[in-house]
Formats: sequence, structure tokens, C-alpha cells
Amino acid sequence: MDVYAVVKSGGAVAQIQAANEYRDRERDAITRRLSQISNQPEATDEYLRLQQEAQELESSTLWRINQLKDIHPEEEMAVREYLPQIEQVLIR
Repeated sequence: MDVYAVVKSGGAVAQIQAANEYRDRERDAITRRLSQISNQPEATDEYLRLQQEAQELESSTLWRINQLKDIHPEEEMAVREYLPQIEQVLIR
């Protein structure tokens, strides 16, 4: 994962929190819809699709959080410390 992008977006801790919050919001919306259609035989396809979507949401969030946890605080601090120099190189 690009440590620079993580630092620019608030750091690993902030990104982990954002990923969890996003997952929770999306999971709640999926759960609400599933309960609305759970007793509707004509909605079987949508129900199955939403179940799949919920599984993919959990999986992708877990992957993202694991990637963020792999960033060592020392790496993040180094990027933060040299951020002006890094950005000067990227601007060129």
C-alpha cells in the first residue's frame, strides 16, 4: 500500500476508522433491505445478491484494514517528516 497516500489521507489509524465506519453504514443498509424483503418470494434474487454483497463488503474491509495495519508507525512518521520533499519530487 502506498504509505504516502495513507499519510495524505490522515494516517493508518484514521483510515482504519474510516473503513470500519463505511463497512458499518453499508452493512446496516444491506441488513435493513434484507429484512424488508426476507419474506417476499419474488425477491429471492435480490436477497441472494445482497447476501453476496455483504460478504464481499466484509472481505474487502478486512483486506483493507490488514493492509493498513501492515504500515509500520516508523514508515508513516518518515513519510510525514519528509512530506514536503516528497511532494516537490511528485510535482516535477
